[in-house]
Amino acid sequence: MQSDRTLDQLGWSEFFQNQVDSESSGLIPARVFAAHAETWEVVGANGPLTATPTGQLRFAGARWPAVGDWVLLQPIDADRASVVGVLERRTVLARQAAGRRTEQQVIAANVDDVLIVTSFGSDFSSARVERYLAAISVSGARPAVVLSKLDLAENPQATISEAHAVAGEAPVILTSVQTGHGLDELSAYDRPGRTLVFIGSSGVGKSSLLNAILDTEAQRVQAVRDQDGTGRHTTTARQMFPLPGGGLVIDTPGLREVSLWSEDEILPGAFADIDALSASCRFADCSHAAEPGCAVQAAIARGELDERRLKSRNKLARELSFQAQRQDKQAQANRKKRWRDITKAYRRRKQILGR
Repeated sequence: MQSDRTLDQLGWSEFFQNQVDSESSGLIPARVFAAHAETWEVVGANGPLTATPTGQLRFAGARWPAVGDWVLLQPIDADRASVVGVLERRTVLARQAAGRRTEQQVIAANVDDVLIVTSFGSDFSSARVERYLAAISVSGARPAVVLSKLDLAENPQATISEAHAVAGEAPVILTSVQTGHGLDELSAYDRPGRTLVFIGSSGVGKSSLLNAILDTEAQRVQAVRDQDGTGRHTTTARQMFPLPGGGLVIDTPGLREVSLWSEDEILPGAFADIDALSASCRFADCSHAAEPGCAVQAAIARGELDERRLKSRNKLARELSFQAQRQDKQAQANRKKRWRDITKAYRRRKQILGR
């Protein structure tokens, strides 16, 4: 980790400064570069530290820091500190965690740009890219689609056209680590104080692209499999790296699926083409199914909109609605549990005082 950066160069802004009050005097702000079970590798104005949770953070149900978070530290010695608090996030890229429990899994916090990496060939999936874009649309960050391994593409134009069709206004960047194609365009995201994150399936070349823009072997890359032309999964944990131009980048393990997580039931910007058409529908609440005067269905009939895209949007909208209901039920259950715990503690206290 780099130790010669100011807080501003690490992504500090007025948004975070406004959260620091007079009671925080003596505490050190720092950015989380790597997260382990109960330790974090953080970097502040005075360099890197290893941080551990305080008892209050551990037992008070406080939010656990993720890579990209800003934390407030109480110094222990020159190399160690305790995490006292976690600042509110400016943006957060998250998904529903695996399993039945309704729980958020943070992919990256406080990022400016999210680069969806997908390779030419069998890995490319319009539906998966749409899902990534939907998750990014509710994160507050800006998306871009990166098509990797251009040098291995047999019919690149078909994939390029399909990528532009689903990307909407998001840039589509064609890259090849072997030839250097597109790396300058990718490096343009390296700007002082800004943070970007790579997401995508295992083996699509995220680590190779990261190494190329870092100009170092920061992440280990394994050979491509002969049977399907994909690389082997190498990144095992989220980690942030300083970029040569003053920016920061987060590499992530492969994400084959992203289950949506949002407190809203709307997909802002993920399907801008359908949203634009919806404005011309006869009815404001048009479901784009069988209503007369539906501009979306008319565009499908004219061949201007792929029907698959409408089906994908409806599927993600249903999933988001269901997820919002799950979160509401989970919140109610958490509140009931909290009051049960408070009641039990009150009764125990009365029993002790009554003896």
